[in-house]
Amino acid sequence: MPNYYAMVHTGDRKLVVEAFQRAETWNVRKSAWDEYEAQSSIGELEIQSESPVLINGSIVPNGFEQINEIVGSTEFRWTAELYDDDGNCSKRVGSEPT
Repeated sequence: MPNYYAMVHTGDRKLVVEAFQRAETWNVRKSAWDEYEAQSSIGELEIQSESPVLINGSIVPNGFEQINEIVGSTEFRWTAELYDDDGNCSKRVGSEPT
């Protein structure tokens, strides 16, 4: 499965977690003292750290854009990358705040 990596430039991880909670297809739970896990049929992601918030995990090949829509809904500056099974970056996108 491809690997998804993203950085959301905010010091408030809770806002990123809430964006995944609002998306009806994602189940989000706290997985450690300061980390969250988001699961759906699209993939399994870890949401961790702050300043920036880091998101990473395995996703289905066509899930990249769907996850970016959720990340983009936070209205913070963000960047995301998709890596294939060989570790090559196959997609890279970013956004500026609205």
